[in-house]
Amino acid sequence: MPEESKKTNWLSFILVIVFVIICVGVLGYLLYNRNKPQPSPGQAVAAANTVGEVAITSTGFSPSTILITKGSSVTWTNKDKSVHQIISDPHPSHSLLPGLDSGSLNFQESFTFTFEKTGKFTYHDENNPLKVLGVVEVK
Repeated sequence: MPEESKKTNWLSFILVIVFVIICVGVLGYLLYNRNKPQPSPGQAVAAANTVGEVAITSTGFSPSTILITKGSSVTWTNKDKSVHQIISDPHPSHSLLPGLDSGSLNFQESFTFTFEKTGKFTYHDENNPLKVLGVVEVK
């Protein structure tokens, strides 16, 4: 076998091995992350912390999902000219977390609520319950 042919075979072998290693790495990454909750496109998620802040805008809550620790508070601030009301799901009974009710919030007004239980608590804007939705996850 000529020397040139041996070099070509060796190079081809190395390229195949590199390709296989990359494929295994990508597959491993995908399998490792497949069960982790991912935000929907355009959905902002805040890191777990002891104090959460959520802005109320004309397009919804920002972030729409927030992670906090048990005993932490979340403050919602109305950054929109329209009146909003933060209230627990499900609409219209609001029974998931009965104390979560801000009353009417005008522009620049805030409401703070302390979460004493762990869990996933969904809420909405009572003035637009099907469009403006949010989640507080308490660890």
